[in-house]
Amino acid sequence: MISLPIFFGRIVAQAVRLGGSRATAFPGKLVDRVFPSFLPSVAAKVPKTIVVTGTNGKTTTTKLIVEILQKADYSVATNSSGSNMPRGIISSLLNEITITGNLRKDWLVIEVDEGYVANIAALFKPDFLVVTNIYRDQLDRYGELDGAAKKVVKASISAKKTLYYGRDPSLSEIA
Repeated sequence: MISLPIFFGRIVAQAVRLGGSRATAFPGKLVDRVFPSFLPSVAAKVPKTIVVTGTNGKTTTTKLIVEILQKADYSVATNSSGSNMPRGIISSLLNEITITGNLRKDWLVIEVDEGYVANIAALFKPDFLVVTNIYRDQLDRYGELDGAAKKVVKASISAKKTLYYGRDPSLSEIA
């Protein structure tokens, strides 16, 4: 019954846009609350995924990967708004999937907040997990560096391949 949440989410997104907002998070938040199995259902159908995470550089890295894939003649879906928590990912997917939940593109490249990356990677089982870095200056939301690093290491277990280009010793398990 994946078509009902898609239909519902698209109507919510249209209403939010009519109100003057970009609808980058609220439709996804509502879909997730009303249909909690939506994201796992869609994730299971996405054929090729790249997840980008880290405390700095996620948006730029995601845009570079999208551009590289597009130049190689792949079609790419992404959360280009930078809304990188589950609600933003759901909102982005609502525009990129068919009514049956299939991705319309060759690749899904998503920027994911480091606090959610382990859960998102477990759902999508990405072909690549790209880790930019984990620095203290951005961790005021999650506390200590070790907590964020553990989430990234846990996410790397779900990925087929992890590409790490930071220099943080707390990520030595995946470096």
